[in-house]
Amino acid sequence: MPSSFSSIGARRRHNDAYLDCGGGCQRGAREEAGGAVPDRGRGGGAAPPTGAGELSGGTGPGRRRVARHGTGVGKEVGATERGWEEGWRRGPFFLGLQIKQGPEGTIVHQAKYTRDILKKFEMGDSKPMTTPMSTNTKLDADEDGEAVDQKEFRGMIGSLLYLTATRPDIQFAVCLCARYQASPRTSHRQAVKRIFRYLKFTPELGLWYSSGSSLSLRGFSDVDHAGCQIDRKSTSGTCQLLGTSLVSWSFHKQAGVALSTTEAEYVATASCCSQLLWMKATLSDFSLRFGKIPLMVDSTSAIFVAKNPVLHSRTKHIDVRFHFLRDHYEKGDIDLVHVVSANQLADIFTKPLEFGAFARLRGELGVEGVDNALIKGEIENQWTGLIALLV
Repeated sequence: MPSSFSSIGARRRHNDAYLDCGGGCQRGAREEAGGAVPDRGRGGGAAPPTGAGELSGGTGPGRRRVARHGTGVGKEVGATERGWEEGWRRGPFFLGLQIKQGPEGTIVHQAKYTRDILKKFEMGDSKPMTTPMSTNTKLDADEDGEAVDQKEFRGMIGSLLYLTATRPDIQFAVCLCARYQASPRTSHRQAVKRIFRYLKFTPELGLWYSSGSSLSLRGFSDVDHAGCQIDRKSTSGTCQLLGTSLVSWSFHKQAGVALSTTEAEYVATASCCSQLLWMKATLSDFSLRFGKIPLMVDSTSAIFVAKNPVLHSRTKHIDVRFHFLRDHYEKGDIDLVHVVSANQLADIFTKPLEFGAFARLRGELGVEGVDNALIKGEIENQWTGLIALLV
């Protein structure tokens, strides 16, 4: 027995996680070549290739398996080809991401992966929801709740975490539910299912990068003070944009308990400043130079602490390492700008929002539908050309 087939049984136990489009396309190529094709076991997924033995032709277990399946292989090959046509219409694949490029811009999405995980966890026929989490949701340990299958819960969280690569709109909800993987309860699984129902409503959203976007760097920082129901630590949310294109975002729980909203905002702003300085240094390698980078904060008290050294006596309890924010403000590397809470883009990474505010912030972050993004980019280019003619 070839060595490449010796671990098929072991790989079947992990094949549920192998849902990206590359697996289906590689399977189709192996079937057409008449090579060794590991069949679908009880796991229901396609095992990824692990060696040259699976791709070679000739005789062997794979050849006999193809002969045994007969016309069934032809049907599956046809389905694979149809999947390829749909994939290329929505954009070619790269590491499980679908990328659609055009003169107006580029959209990166995971529509096929979204449909796959909906089918895998039997949520394809669920009722769609307009937001990933209700504004009334307050997740805690729920020690009195009924325990659920930990393996299934972790599989759902893992699948969703991979999707956040192109879906920042579900970042907060997924990471919040991920905190309870050690001992999941019914309430936690219901919250995760709510995310899947939102994906049922928006399966083809992705990140839109307009070709007409400027190269101005800016950051947004927000915090949910004492948001964790277990240890009362605050939740920081930050995002960085290059022009209108979202290039970096984060959601994390702060290391220590903040004694005030000012302290929590100050710590989150310092974290965002650190990321902006790293991006500034990286972009300088491409001969891009920036002056004062605007950092949008909706807390006037945190801005005053960074700008006014007189207030230092009131901030002795804040860790010294966060005071580099004031240092870089005085050097002119960043400019702390107050923004009203309604226009705080990072708000979507710190708390659940009602549909109106959620959809607006989602759109401002550049999360668009595949077809809508291409139409939007075309309209933007037409307006740009019209303005150029008038000027």
